[in-house]
Amino acid sequence: MIIGGDLNENIYSSTNSQRKTVISNFMSEHKLSTVECGITFILPSGQAMSAIDYILFQDHYKENVIKIEKQEINSNVSDHTPLMLSLKCDISFKKMKELTNTKNLKVNWNKVDKNEYKTLIDDKLEKIKPISEKLNLYQAFDELNKILSDTISKIAPRKRKGKKKKKLPVMNDEILHAVKRKKTAFYIWKQQGRPKEPGNFYLKEKTITTYDLRKLCRKEKH
Repeated sequence: MIIGGDLNENIYSSTNSQRKTVISNFMSEHKLSTVECGITFILPSGQAMSAIDYILFQDHYKENVIKIEKQEINSNVSDHTPLMLSLKCDISFKKMKELTNTKNLKVNWNKVDKNEYKTLIDDKLEKIKPISEKLNLYQAFDELNKILSDTISKIAPRKRKGKKKKKLPVMNDEILHAVKRKKTAFYIWKQQGRPKEPGNFYLKEKTITTYDLRKLCRKEKH
């Protein structure tokens, strides 16, 4: 088991808190360890900082953990510094192929012809032997799952692929700062209940920061 994320607590600090106690007990119960990487969170105002992001791994993974380190990425617009875990692992070609071929089909049953689905399933089930006659129970389940999967893949509506959101064509320190201001303004506006009154301060801030960012991008592009 490997867990990574914002624990909202400096587990290496000398002070004790209820949250730190809960995390420590959880780590002890599941035999989890981690590596101290230093400061990982800085408030946008720069008035506070802390180490609250960690990657936890079970003790029996220790020999496979190469390193855990902070990643200084110029395009990172988050208040958190990302961490990267380098891990020794062995993924054979066969396993990679199995993972690649795994289907994860989400079906909107409101758009499926259920009568056609039932007819196709019944037709295929009539052609296979009863499970009681199977020597291998797992093989029987695999065969049944394949019938269900193939049938729904055949009649389910094709999902339309949406267009990927374009990334910013340019990036520099000024634009990076503008992105942070825009995100902060949007977050505060959302926290205030998404006000839509034209004179609302938070709506104005959101609009202005968006305009400033677009203006900088156009300026840099030309």
